[in-house]
Order: sequence, then structure tokens, then C-alpha cells
Amino acid sequence: MKSDREEFLRKMQNLESGENPITFTYRIMEAEVHSLEMVDQILSAIESQKKLSPKKTDTILVKKALHNFLQASKQPNPEEASKAEFALMDEIENWHLNLAQRDKAISSEDLRFYCEHSKPPLSPYALLALSRFYLALPFSVATRTKFDIVVTKLFTAELWDGRRELTEPPEKIAEHLSKAYKNWTNAPSFSAEDTPIIEKALVNLRKFIDEAAKAEDLDELLAKNLFREFYNFKNNLGERFFEPSVVAASIECNVVLGNRYDELLRKKANSLGKKTTEKKYESGYDKTISEAVGMTLNPTELLEREKPEKTEEIQVLQANKKTEKKTKPKKTTQTKEKTSKEKTKKKPFLQVSPLLIILLMVTLASAAGLYIYVKWTDVPIKKANVQTFEVENSEFKDHLHAGRITGETFFGIVTKKWNVMTDGEREELIRKLLELGKQRGFRKVALINKDGITVGTGSENTIQIQE
Repeated sequence: MKSDREEFLRKMQNLESGENPITFTYRIMEAEVHSLEMVDQILSAIESQKKLSPKKTDTILVKKALHNFLQASKQPNPEEASKAEFALMDEIENWHLNLAQRDKAISSEDLRFYCEHSKPPLSPYALLALSRFYLALPFSVATRTKFDIVVTKLFTAELWDGRRELTEPPEKIAEHLSKAYKNWTNAPSFSAEDTPIIEKALVNLRKFIDEAAKAEDLDELLAKNLFREFYNFKNNLGERFFEPSVVAASIECNVVLGNRYDELLRKKANSLGKKTTEKKYESGYDKTISEAVGMTLNPTELLEREKPEKTEEIQVLQANKKTEKKTKPKKTTQTKEKTSKEKTKKKPFLQVSPLLIILLMVTLASAAGLYIYVKWTDVPIKKANVQTFEVENSEFKDHLHAGRITGETFFGIVTKKWNVMTDGEREELIRKLLELGKQRGFRKVALINKDGITVGTGSENTIQIQE
């Protein structure tokens, strides 16, 4: 495994002409600090659920070291900047080791449960941070399985009927991951010697999908022992599992196998009855089924899940699918006529494909490294399509701490006022920002809170408020 220092030097070779190497290094290390901070928060939440009390890293020391490096980088003495850099790297390494040790007490099942039931749902930023963390750990079945869980969660969305679908084609997912790896320390690299094995792995992953499609009955699917074979196959790939195209194909396979199991289970319940089906398949439930596809496929939980009626929310999801069809935008704003029953109905958390692309492009698009948060800093960032939005001189100064326009999207950090606003007021704020976009050249809005959690999104087709 290459040292952090070697990784940074490698990344510096990709700098644009005229880029300050120290500033570049600061950005990468700042991004890693933010990433580890989010991982720390998530592990702490899981530890709290498990009633664990591990020894944690004093993050104040890390942030102090980061601040010292920033100050040293502004001084003319490069020797001081170098000393501050190594001191910061030591603090980051200690933090990473502490997190790795704490993670050993957390099972993949613990992580999967938290990812599936977290309130509010984990944002793409959090899932990216977890993906980066597990990718940097030494390979083991446990770390591979955990990486599989979070990266599958990142690139999939839950539909109204409980099934999951990819938010991006596998080719696009592989492209996003390839860009991310270039800016992640300790991300694996692959040589020409790996190519034949990777190509064979892609062929075999497609075979798992084909085998699942052939099964017309749940007993037939389980008799194939497909899930255990799939799980073992991924483990046997070792570090080659992390190759971007393999990860993308694996995510697709996870979704297809998981949906097929769900579909055939419901089909069985329709013929045998719900109770009989629960009793039959719960008793023989193998947890490897869930481990294999990175999502919980417990028979009782799947059958107990209510299947909501098709509402406007479903139409919104369908409208967000990438097609060449031109459809008339549908209004999705909640009306006052909604009944209390409709208001309390659980909304599916949608990692809408267009928004996910935007978030990823913000984090992956530049040589400044991966930003887990949409970070506004006084360090200059070289991005051709990035504009700073002067909040103080706008009508939004009471609602936003900061704003930035990246490509076709406006990103804003909301103030505490967001917490006391009604959904109608929140939607009106997003609507006004979209109206501003007609003048400033953006067509989408993404609002996050100070913790990096997405709280509201908007486009010409839909406005969504995340609870």
C-alpha cells in the first residue's frame, strides 16, 4: 500500500499549470478531514445503538493541525509548510487508524441496518465518505462487504413498491468511481495484468443476472444457491472487486438479484398466503442472501412492508428516469386538501438520479480533490463552471449561509430559519431560486444543512422537501 505522501505526490502530477502545490495539498487533506469527520459521526451513531463506548480520536487536534497547515502555507517559508503538512498527515493517519479499530466492532449487518433505517436518510455525501473509508482499509471480507453495502446504497433508489433500481447505468457509475479514485488517497490501482481477470469477472457477473432471470419460482431460485455463490465470487476477487467497472456491474447484480427474490417471494405469498409463506421462508432464511446483495431481504420484513397506492410521488419518480421522451412537467407541490392519512403516509427516500449526478460532479470534477461536503472556503478553487453567489446582497440572506452555482445547479447551505419554515414556505424558497436561475443560468437547486444533509431539491419537474 502506498503512503499518503506518495499518493499526494502522484496526484500533484495532475495539477493544472500554475496551480500552487501547497494549496492543492491543503484542499485534498481538508477534503479527507471532512470525509473522516462524517464517518466518525456515523460510526458513533451505530456504536450508540450497540451501546459501545470506544476510545475516540480528539478531532480538535486534527482541525488544529489543518488550521496550522493552512496558516503555514500562506507563509513564504516552504520548510514550515512542509513540517505542518507532515504533522497534519500524522493526525489524519491516527484518526483513520482509530476509526478502523472501532469499525471492527461493527458488523456488516449493523452497518446495513443503519444505512436502511437512518433518520434522516444518509445523504450522498455520507455514503461517499463511507465508500472512501472502506476502500482505504486493508482488504478483508468484512471491509469488502461493507463497501458493497454503502456503494450500492449510493447508486440505487427505492421505488414506491419497495424494489430498487439503479440511478445510473453501470457505465456511468464506473465513470464516476474512476474519477473519484484519482483523488482518494490509498484508492487501488490496476495494471494490465489485472485486465483478463476483470474482463472474466464482468462476464461472470452477467451470468448471475441471467440465472436469476431464469428462475420462475422462489424455491427454484433458492435451489440454485445463487446468492451464496455470488457472495463467494465477489470475495474471491480480492482487491480486483474494487475495480470501477466490476463495482458497477456488482451493484447492478445486487439490484437484479434482490428484486428477483422480492418479486418471487410476493408471488409465492399470493399463491400460498402471506402467513404460510412467512413461516416457510423465515425458518430457512440465510443471512448470506442479504450479505450477498448489500440490502436486507428478510422474508417477514419484505412481506410486512405496506405497498402504497400510486400517487403523484410515483409519477415524480417516473418522470425523473432518464428517457428521451418529452413529458409535460407535473406539479408536485403538496396541497391543502390532503387528508391527514395522506400526510402521514411514509414517503420513499429518493436518491433522484439527476441530483446524484450533480452531487457527484461537484465532488469529482476538479483536481482539487473530493469534497464530501459542498465546502465553501476562502481557498481559491479553479473551476470553469463555478460561480460564487453573493448571499449577503440578495433576498435570500435570511435563508442561506452561502451559495454556489456549479454548472446547471445552485447549491446552498440553509440557515436555522429552515427548521421553523413550513413545507409550503420551503417550496416557495426553492421556487424563487429556480426563478433566479433563469437569469443566472442554472436549472436545478440543491439545499443542504450545516451537517451536509440534503434538505430540499428542485427542478422544472419537481420540488422535494426531505424530512
